[in-house]
Amino acid sequence: SASNLSTFYEEFRLVAANGAVRWIRSHAPPQSMSNGDVVWDGLAIEITAEKSSETELAFLAFHDPLTGLCNRLNFNNALARAIGLIDERKRMAVFIVDLDTFQEINDALGQSIGDDVLQMIGERLKASAERCQGIVARLGGDEFGIMIPDVSTDEQSIADLCQTICTEISRPLRISEHELVLQACVGVVIFPSDSDKQQAIIPDLAIELLKRADLALHIAKQEGPGAYSVYRPEADERLRNRMILRQSLHRGTEEKQFELHYHPLVALSSGRIVGAEALVRWNHPELGMQRPDMFIPLAEASGAIIPLGAWVIAEAMAQHQAWARAGLAPPPIAINVSSVQLRKPGFIATVEQALAETGADPRNFEFELTEGLIIEPSPEIFHTLSWIKSLGFGVTIDDFGTGYSTFKYLRDFPIDKIKIDQTFVRQLVIGSSDASIIKAMIALSRSLGVKIVAEGIETMMQRDFLRDEGCEIGQGYLFGAPLTAEDFGWLQRSAITLPVT
Repeated sequence: SASNLSTFYEEFRLVAANGAVRWIRSHAPPQSMSNGDVVWDGLAIEITAEKSSETELAFLAFHDPLTGLCNRLNFNNALARAIGLIDERKRMAVFIVDLDTFQEINDALGQSIGDDVLQMIGERLKASAERCQGIVARLGGDEFGIMIPDVSTDEQSIADLCQTICTEISRPLRISEHELVLQACVGVVIFPSDSDKQQAIIPDLAIELLKRADLALHIAKQEGPGAYSVYRPEADERLRNRMILRQSLHRGTEEKQFELHYHPLVALSSGRIVGAEALVRWNHPELGMQRPDMFIPLAEASGAIIPLGAWVIAEAMAQHQAWARAGLAPPPIAINVSSVQLRKPGFIATVEQALAETGADPRNFEFELTEGLIIEPSPEIFHTLSWIKSLGFGVTIDDFGTGYSTFKYLRDFPIDKIKIDQTFVRQLVIGSSDASIIKAMIALSRSLGVKIVAEGIETMMQRDFLRDEGCEIGQGYLFGAPLTAEDFGWLQRSAITLPVT
């Protein structure tokens, strides 16, 4: 039977005189004759192609078919082996490298050129890593992993290694008639660290190290091409907190965990409060009070900004009415509006509903828009802003001067107020370029008949300079932090002027 015959199968590797290798599978063993010949008494077939396929499959199981580098599985195994060899005197480094603009090259010049780029970059990284007895893997797409088993852990040494990686990648590539230049971001984790010594053993440490390096890479990407970042345990905490916030955004809105604080706008000549900016805070049951920059981007990405933004509008209007009923003369309130809100067709209905429910007067409110939103407004956004103006709402451009503004838009659309971005004010030194820019903005606002507000005022020198140059309204921590509705109401009732001296 075939099963019985299979026990007699044997395979032989034959090397011809010219060096060619052939493989034979036989049902009978070879026999040496007295004259030196070798003969088979049975059936034999050539299996060279089969053996070649087996070798190729074995290679592909642990290597990237395009670059020939280790694949992710092989890299994980190598990390696990290196971790097992670590002693108290050694530290290993794991890098994840992400190429910048690779996708643009791939899209513009085609996949063939893109493949050549990945192969050449892989060769460079391999040569660089092997000088440190390290290994390189292609982890997927345009992402590479590097493991160096023995490194010095001082900051300069790690910085030098990262810079070497970035330099190797940034050297021009000549492919056909194209000269291409790429940059990279690098995330790196050092193992073991002091914190690792204090923690329990992690079951799959190789995967954990890759996760940490990937987190460091994420941070480096936020700084831009050519940046690198070293993993630190507190980054894990930030990521965990972001996940908690993202997961609980909708519940936070439903359970009314948000509240508004009010940041005073002050007349620089008198210190009298002339307005307030409504700033949303999240009193998270687990993480405590959260600033807008911690959760607004998450809300915009998830769509939760729509119900949250509707609540902010209605709450600000209701609070203004409450102050008025208490016998106060509340100043106008500025409400920040996300571009996501304005682009949704339901924004007008949201504002109309808030006005109807609260009985508020639109003339007591302003909508603050980021400068980037209005650089080239769509017809839908222009229609919405025109409707806002027709009702009596004010419109303010926030973060003015950050590089997006177009004079055409300021000319064509009746803006009521612009706010000088706080970066210019905080870096203000008399005679500096920032001072000249601020003067130019003030002159522009005068020529357009638009009010101007300076954000980020923190010192008396900044206040005096802005006032003397003709800026009438200011905002910043010199005049106080954002206040709860109760505390802001007390300021109004007491007719306090700011800053309090």
